[in-house]
Amino acid sequence: MTTRQYFHPRSTRPRLGIRREPRGAIMVVALLSLILLAAMVFYIFNVGNHVSKRVETQNAADNAAISGGRWMARSFNTVAMNNVEMSRLIALSGVLDAVPLAVAHTLEDQNAILTAIDRQNRIGYADDYWVDQVVRDIVQPNLVTQINYLEPLDELFNGGDYDIARTTFYKSSSGQRGEIWQAIEALADVNRATMDNLAVLTQQSGFRGAQIAQREGGKDAGGLLLPWVPEVPWTEGAFDDFESAVQEGQLPDGQNDPLYNRGPFDVLFGQRRPGRVSNAIYSQLPRDARHGANALGWISPPSTRQFERADIETYYTTGTYQQQLALLTSLGGPSGRNFSEAPTPPTITSDATPLSPSQWSERVSFAANQKINRAFPGTASNNQLVYDPEWITDRNAAEAIFESDPDSIVYGLYLALEFERTKTSTGFTFSEPILTRWGLARRSGSRALSPPTQGTSSLLEIEDQVWREELPQSDDPELGEGDTQFLNYLVWLGINVGEEVEIRNPYNFDAEERGGMPGPLNFTVDEFSPESSDSYDALKIFGIAHQPKAARFWPEKFDGERPDSKMVALAQAQVFNNHSWDLWTAMWHAQLTPIDDIDGWMEALEEPQALEQMPWIEETDLNAITAYLQATKPLMDLMLEDE
Repeated sequence: MTTRQYFHPRSTRPRLGIRREPRGAIMVVALLSLILLAAMVFYIFNVGNHVSKRVETQNAADNAAISGGRWMARSFNTVAMNNVEMSRLIALSGVLDAVPLAVAHTLEDQNAILTAIDRQNRIGYADDYWVDQVVRDIVQPNLVTQINYLEPLDELFNGGDYDIARTTFYKSSSGQRGEIWQAIEALADVNRATMDNLAVLTQQSGFRGAQIAQREGGKDAGGLLLPWVPEVPWTEGAFDDFESAVQEGQLPDGQNDPLYNRGPFDVLFGQRRPGRVSNAIYSQLPRDARHGANALGWISPPSTRQFERADIETYYTTGTYQQQLALLTSLGGPSGRNFSEAPTPPTITSDATPLSPSQWSERVSFAANQKINRAFPGTASNNQLVYDPEWITDRNAAEAIFESDPDSIVYGLYLALEFERTKTSTGFTFSEPILTRWGLARRSGSRALSPPTQGTSSLLEIEDQVWREELPQSDDPELGEGDTQFLNYLVWLGINVGEEVEIRNPYNFDAEERGGMPGPLNFTVDEFSPESSDSYDALKIFGIAHQPKAARFWPEKFDGERPDSKMVALAQAQVFNNHSWDLWTAMWHAQLTPIDDIDGWMEALEEPQALEQMPWIEETDLNAITAYLQATKPLMDLMLEDE
């Protein structure tokens, strides 16, 4: 029997079935890896955020300290500027009140002088044509310009219903304070408010400075400053304490010190001049011309010699009164003084300043002097009397008054012109004279009709009411020996026979009112001296900034059981004035300094003061800060230890 074999072709299709692979384990590993990666990312992010917040908190502490220090410095500067401004307003009250009278009198003076010069121009100046040319081209136009400037002022102050007393008088006619005195009282109120609220506003400034610098902390971020209440002893002086500043540019009660207390008028405004100068070169008056120089106020011819003097020993300052007066008399040109007062009047040219030194500066000064001396008791009165300008420009009428009633003549007035001429190349003749200076010269009543000469024998009346005086030839360092000659021409203008004027007083407060008037604020000198280190320590500001330091992600895992919840940073600032230690000189500044005396700051922190005035400081924040600093105190001692 044959056996049959059957063959089945092998299938190429894969066999179906379940293969057991470790896919579940891989999934678990993947999930764990993701969790680990997330935790690492969170860790890195939290660490980076922590470092960033640490830097931010330190910047906030710096900002808190410097903000508080700058607020304190700004407060001191505010008081200082107000003290100076009050002294200026006190001076301005008298100076400004002198303007209406000075304008009216000066305008009459200038019109009378112009009338007299017009008269003399018709008479002439003999053969000295250069005098006529100068008078017509320089002097007369200058006088006309003065009048053009004065007329609008006269219309403003004297021509309408406006009364400057409403501004300048302590008690105006209506019984109200003048506007200047209202401003003084307002500035005094600002000073008191500034110093009364110094502690609270310094703290507020430090808190806001810290909060603004901490963007991440939000409303839970903040800061505080130590000391809680700065110990800056200050006092408000009396009204009479302004006298030194107004009259002399000095601090009250002799507080000026060449090292610590030079005051604002010296330090800031440059109103100082040395008492002595080394190797000074100054003009020495020749012996034979001294009487003439005193009479006319000029030194002709000038002579210069070298003198050795000691080193500078002292300085003199000018007060706010001189400042305010200068603002008005500067309308009179560079010197602001009448030529009869000045030893060396400035040269006047055809483009001279309008209102050149003349009656204007004298009229303002005379009236203002009498007013300002009434502001403070005991001020020495060295005023010259003020008279109405009632001019007699006719020579015959003046001589008649001189004969009949000489005591009625207040003074006579002369136009003085100085010319210089030099030898020509031949050495035998002189060049045409050139004007060097001109001005007005006063003569007292008994000498009102006698020209003010240099005391030489060459005085000659060349024309009716015109005199010429040839001074001895002098040496010129550029031209040679005896090559220069000066000619003085004196033109009589008229006499003043006006009556004495009653000067009104804008400082019309009585003794009782004086006691309640504002005074300057300043440090209590006995308790706050720049020579004491305690005074500098009182101007140190310790800034503390804080914000929550919870982790941004997964805080319950990353923060754990931390004993403190605040991130805290510290900084210190110093308030200082390198120019003058007072509340008059607005040069107070603040800057960051290294932290010192951490023990003292810790003690101050544990004894809070005036917290009821600082509602933005939370007690919980204060406790957290205190706990943090106590915990890190050993580390701070180590880090702050001197090397």
